[in-house]
Amino acid sequence: AKSEALMELLDAVDFEQAVIFVSCSEQAGGVQKLLAEMGLSALAVHEAVEESQRATNCALFRGFEGRVLVATDVGLVVCDAALGKKVK
Repeated sequence: AKSEALMELLDAVDFEQAVIFVSCSEQAGGVQKLLAEMGLSALAVHEAVEESQRATNCALFRGFEGRVLVATDVGLVVCDAALGKKVK
């Protein structure tokens, strides 16, 4: 259902990069696997990824070394910090 809709959307839209928000790290892993099957490079930032790796993944995404960032809200806190934004 949702996986098929995501695949259809990504096939239909011309994009350089995208951020996909998920509610938990388990979903992030599934989405990342689905994207890999579609041939899209995906980086993950969520609570199951170590903080230093989250920061690295954010920097890689910002440098266009990944087309898709799969994130939970917890993961994005590290991204904000890595990008120099004030975290509340």
